[in-house]
Amino acid sequence: MTTLEWPLCTPPGFVKSIVPIGTSVSQGAWGISWSEVQRRCIRSDPLFRDGYYELNQQPTSGLATARMVAMLTYRSAESFEKRFGRNKSRETKDSISPPVATVSNGSLSPSRLPPNSSPAWDNPIVRRFSAHDYLDYQGTKFLRRFDANCYLHLIDKMDMHDIRRGRVLDDSHSVSNGEGTPPDNEAKLFSRVPPHALVIGIDSDVLFRPVQQYDLAACLPDATLAMLKSSDGHDAFLLEFEQLNHLIIDRLKWQFPTMYEGFSQKVAGIDMPNSANGISVGEMD
Repeated sequence: MTTLEWPLCTPPGFVKSIVPIGTSVSQGAWGISWSEVQRRCIRSDPLFRDGYYELNQQPTSGLATARMVAMLTYRSAESFEKRFGRNKSRETKDSISPPVATVSNGSLSPSRLPPNSSPAWDNPIVRRFSAHDYLDYQGTKFLRRFDANCYLHLIDKMDMHDIRRGRVLDDSHSVSNGEGTPPDNEAKLFSRVPPHALVIGIDSDVLFRPVQQYDLAACLPDATLAMLKSSDGHDAFLLEFEQLNHLIIDRLKWQFPTMYEGFSQKVAGIDMPNSANGISVGEMD
């Protein structure tokens, strides 16, 4: 999202090329809806206290659950099936939620199990899958490095994302006119974006769907659309290094050939090769 903003809030020519990956002109209703589910997970936690919680009393249950919801949007059904299937749980020690639910409306709890029963896999009450372990792990890990209010502010910012907001007088929110080109008032705005943008989408992305990538590429001047082929959903941009490397380096070589022709320099006494092999797309933690 910020990649699309940078050329619009800097002097013309300051940003010479952009490669927006897995984003959109504006946050769509689908993404906004997922944000609201996460928002309610956090706000419904009794420890949230309207955002005035103690520093050492984060709304851990709500924040962890919000992160679990988010993880489902970052991947795809196919990736979950391949990775987890119906594999049994390994009973991770740091699970957010207990294997058995507490008493609620007369339902069974550990204290009310029959005398001869045990929390074994065969007991339908405590049956857990490895997919549960994965979500619990992601929720727990998130608590160690994130704050609930910060999380809420971030998803609020994402929901408000619309590069036309405050820039296009007729706030019609129509991405295109149905013919693959933006309306005139929007075209003037998009013309400020450097030409030949490389728009990259993921064919299995359920959060920023492929159709949004087609719309974005249609709006930007002389843009090219490339789709990563992956079953890993939105997170494929963190995993498909080879595909991304190939796409981005080829585009940079084409747009800025002088950066790669005769490129050689010494770093700490070591000659760098005359190639772009040393430039790669790294993983973001």
